[in-house]
Amino acid sequence: MNKDTKKAARDIDWDSLPACLTSVEAASIMNVCRATMVAWARNGDVPAFRLGTKQIRIRKEELKKIVEGK
Repeated sequence: MNKDTKKAARDIDWDSLPACLTSVEAASIMNVCRATMVAWARNGDVPAFRLGTKQIRIRKEELKKIVEGK
């Protein structure tokens, strides 16, 4: 995680986010592009699950653990 991600993590209102995030939403939080988030999910670096064949979702609590370094 880079310095920008750590800074952004302090500004996130986790309670206002849905329980499951799209790859675009998660990428925005992590300050990376969508393709990077999808690759991380595909490689297992970020726990995610599929909706159908193309859409992925990342659980908010899992992403929060990563962002906060837990």
